[in-house]
Amino acid sequence: MKRLLIGITGSPGTGKSHLAKRLGKTLPDATILELNLIAKKKGLFLGVDSDGAKIVDLKRLSSTARNEARRNKKTTILVGHLVPELELKYDIIVVMRANLQVLEKRLSVRHYKKKKLSDNLVCEALDYCGLLCKKKAKEVYEVETEKEKRLAIEYITKVASGKKARKPKARTINKMGELLGLLKKGQILQVSP
Repeated sequence: MKRLLIGITGSPGTGKSHLAKRLGKTLPDATILELNLIAKKKGLFLGVDSDGAKIVDLKRLSSTARNEARRNKKTTILVGHLVPELELKYDIIVVMRANLQVLEKRLSVRHYKKKKLSDNLVCEALDYCGLLCKKKAKEVYEVETEKEKRLAIEYITKVASGKKARKPKARTINKMGELLGLLKKGQILQVSP
């Protein structure tokens, strides 16, 4: 087995943890590290923002994640929306994407306040995580459909096993039409100039 550093990222609610668990089943020796849990366990916070959300110390989280990955003899899968914010060089990053209306429902169930919900939907539409990942990994794949998820898992599994693998088709998923639709319906807070 090859030793890889895999990142799974995306906006909150896109299915990062679920995909990581599926990938972990095909790579039983891999270690899955949830960045939010590491930050919480180690107390890696600088304070709280105006919305009451904890501000993660990215420098310390980068260092902690790097050290954890080095300790592993096999593949490490880092999971979280902060994957692209860390000073790490990944072998492969999978950016989870989701339909904005589906994402809105998922975040509403999590009791996100309207502003935080809107902010996350806009970040998803603008492909915030995907754009940041471009310089963080040798390979970046945006996935939304079940087929794309399955192909990404199959590919990473083969690469980790040292087998020859056909790369999935890399694409950038455009959500601007979905964003405009939500803005017209008033489902996203409009930003005033």
